[in-house]
Amino acid sequence: MFINLEFWLQLAVGIIVSIWLFYVPGKVVCSRFFPKLSESISLCCGIGLSLWVLQGYFFATLGLRNLTWVYLVVSTYLFLRLKKKINFSFSFFKSNKILFLIIFFGVLIQNLAVFPSGLKDSSGIRFYDINAFDGIYYLTLTKNLVTNFPPQEPGFWGHNLINYHYFSNLVIADIARLFQLPVSLLQFQVFPLLLSTFLGFLAFKLGKEFTGNENAGKFFTFLIYFGSDFGYITSLVLLKNFSITSLQPIETSSLLFTNPPRAFAEVVFLSGIILLFYSLKEKKILQYLASYVILISTLGFKI
Repeated sequence: MFINLEFWLQLAVGIIVSIWLFYVPGKVVCSRFFPKLSESISLCCGIGLSLWVLQGYFFATLGLRNLTWVYLVVSTYLFLRLKKKINFSFSFFKSNKILFLIIFFGVLIQNLAVFPSGLKDSSGIRFYDINAFDGIYYLTLTKNLVTNFPPQEPGFWGHNLINYHYFSNLVIADIARLFQLPVSLLQFQVFPLLLSTFLGFLAFKLGKEFTGNENAGKFFTFLIYFGSDFGYITSLVLLKNFSITSLQPIETSSLLFTNPPRAFAEVVFLSGIILLFYSLKEKKILQYLASYVILISTLGFKI
């Protein structure tokens, strides 16, 4: 199932399309409202992720979902007018090899719990662990949002879904709707890879901005991937069974993507906090407003 050429092509297209959808408007906002901020690709993508879902929700509420194409055209036009290069330097990689190693293994571990789900083999389509329950619910809700807004309650068809945060589902649904990509691929493979990578670089930037120390940023990055409670030690001592999934009073970072709404919310939240921290130093009203808009959108991802 891993050597299927179509799967790998769709995965590549999904990653490229998603980065374009998020980075382009995020870069425009950073250049317009935060010109002195040393933005990164991950920060721009985090901002763009928030903007993507806000415009999607707004147009869907008006019953004009196809106007998202106008949003894409306008944001791409404004981006091209910036005449700025994408902020990526190989010198940064050479001087931060430890950071890249932390992120590589962090992304690998976080994706182990979700990446194999939704893939088809000779015996059918497999869903592993909690993805066989919550994952299928999220998948059903997202597929519903591709064609319906507001969404229907998957467990009570014919009734609108209420009192639930479905922005993460709407993000994926709009991409699947516009670019004809499989919802399952986006949910279980594309976004876990993308968001986990964004999360690591955002954690580094936040730690560095708060302390002025790169080592603090690396330590924060390590915690964002590998931080956990001591439930597994309790399980080992009392039950003589080593398990990172039992007796958890707090969610384990390695299992972040078994709860997609929280994963989306963390990326948007870290982006908003970085902008707010910068705004507190610059003390400009438009920067405050832009920061608050990004942070407020987290309410639709995870409450």
